[in-house]
Amino acid sequence: MGGMGVRRVVFLGLFLVLAALMVWAGWLGLRWLEARPARHALAANPAQEYYLYVPPGATAEDPAPIMVVVHGTGGSGADMYRIWQPAAEQEGFCLVCPSFGPGYHRLEAGADESLLAILDEVAREQPAARGGQPVLLVGFSGGAQFVHRWAFRHPGRVCGVAALSAGAYDPPPRDATRRPPFLVSVGSVDTGPPNRVTLARWFHEALVQAGYEADLRVYEGVGHRLCDAAIADVLTFYQRVWPK
Repeated sequence: MGGMGVRRVVFLGLFLVLAALMVWAGWLGLRWLEARPARHALAANPAQEYYLYVPPGATAEDPAPIMVVVHGTGGSGADMYRIWQPAAEQEGFCLVCPSFGPGYHRLEAGADESLLAILDEVAREQPAARGGQPVLLVGFSGGAQFVHRWAFRHPGRVCGVAALSAGAYDPPPRDATRRPPFLVSVGSVDTGPPNRVTLARWFHEALVQAGYEADLRVYEGVGHRLCDAAIADVLTFYQRVWPK
């Protein structure tokens, strides 16, 4: 083979390698775009962000129920979106993950009203989301403090609550006209301080005494983290309480 032929072969080889790299890079780019959390700014308050997933198969004629997941102290809605979006895709529910600032776990700094506004906006702008029906609330750590307090304040907006590893609980109202079911969970070595195991056991008993349906899960050897078993138990719990 002459020099010209060798150069042609080398050029063709380089071209094929470059084309393969471009295809691979394009595939990675598409996967990266798919994995990026879908950030939204609340129209009434653009500083308030939330992350939203709507399953592709949901329609206005067959809308998907909504799960709201609230982060722990120092976390964000994007963190929760990345953890829970695969489950939302598999199970076919809408996912709403707000980001809140200091004091949110006590429903301060407008966090209470912000979630109401977010849910109203989703119901208005996302026909494929079942926005007119009660939602599923999930919270970890500071988020667990937020969701159980929000549910006590707005029981008509909630079909179930998963309070995971909270550092404090309020006593449940005994005069409530509506009592959504609860899942309370904690790691067995999440003893702080505060001792979240003791707190979870107290809260579970208080719920039962106040007439709430409540389950308690304690995960052996788990500290203060959101473990796979907790996620699986949340999904099992909500299979029972999905709005039909």
